[in-house]
Amino acid sequence: MRRLLPLAILWLTLAACGSSPESIEPPAPLAAFTPELTVQPQWVVRLGKGGDGYFVKLPPLLDAGRVYAANEAGEVAAFDARRGTRLWRNRLGTALYVGPADGGDVVLLGGREEVIALAKRDGSVAWRVNVGNEVLAAPVRAGDTVIARTVDGKVHAIDVPTGNIRWRFSQEVPALSLRGISTPLVVGDMVVSGFANGKVIALALTDGAQLWEAVIAVPRGRNELERMVDVDAQLTARGDLLFAAGYHGQLAALSLRSGQLLWSREISSWSGSALAEDNLYLSDDKGDLWALSSRNGATLWKQTALHARTLSVPVVQGDYLVVGDYDGYLHWIARDDGRIVARVRVEDADYYWPVPSDEPQNEYHEDRTVLAPPVVAGDTVYAMDKRGVLAVFQVSLHHP
Repeated sequence: MRRLLPLAILWLTLAACGSSPESIEPPAPLAAFTPELTVQPQWVVRLGKGGDGYFVKLPPLLDAGRVYAANEAGEVAAFDARRGTRLWRNRLGTALYVGPADGGDVVLLGGREEVIALAKRDGSVAWRVNVGNEVLAAPVRAGDTVIARTVDGKVHAIDVPTGNIRWRFSQEVPALSLRGISTPLVVGDMVVSGFANGKVIALALTDGAQLWEAVIAVPRGRNELERMVDVDAQLTARGDLLFAAGYHGQLAALSLRSGQLLWSREISSWSGSALAEDNLYLSDDKGDLWALSSRNGATLWKQTALHARTLSVPVVQGDYLVVGDYDGYLHWIARDDGRIVARVRVEDADYYWPVPSDEPQNEYHEDRTVLAPPVVAGDTVYAMDKRGVLAVFQVSLHHP
């Protein structure tokens, strides 16, 4: 049976077994800074049990004036994006680990052994497909096909109208890995996915035939922990460039057409990167933020003020990046030089915006981690922490 380690458990395990104790560092305290942006809460809802004890990602989905959100207990709801009014709710009765993701007229979710599609209109179940193992990466729709990844190294192609499995691809994975999977990336007629064995593999969307593979992390070390090389980080692509990062591996730029390595950097990451103009922005496994040239990987700046704070994938908002951390904070970082320009805590929204009296009061947890990347729409940011608190903030230039 495969063993999956959440990062928090991994760090404790490393400390206990004496592996690289110098790398086990406490989170950096939050330093003072000069605010350049004003961040105001707009509304907040509490779904409860947002991530429970699992290292899972349940980011909100924004589409056509609605926000869709889910919790680990299996509750999915749609809200008016401007006011936070709940439009519908469905309690599925099964654990959810990923989603909601955009599936056209449906929202896609993944859980213990299922991929589930709910109608955006009213939350009714369109179809449910048993894929035999945990779905830890958000399903992706491409035309009439949904691509889903399971923790056992399989890629599943599901027919949208019927929910039938069209094809499967399987890759052998190590016995021990991080609890997470990189979300498959669909580009044209190609599906690209990272695996826990350090490989990135491209498949044909039509039939799952392997087109190419690239190794971006090679197992090294004295024990299983040190030899973990999961490619769990979010993949990013533009044109013919594909960017992939591995844990205990490297950040690599590959050719989408062939998988050829174009450049690489010794930067380990489990979260992922974002692209803006010619720059690539990355959260590494030590909690540092990097800005690199997407052309050659050259360092533009490195921000260490958030060291060891377990950062989410950075998200671009105009001239800034937004990133969440383990303690429920959102940080805004200037893209030009990496300085911190704003900060707010997701739970701060509770103090400024009353929760509607009809909101469900589900089991409530104290893990404030913003593990899933925030969602940006113009001057508005939607973020959900592991307690199941969905908070919405409006950002404007700071006027002292």
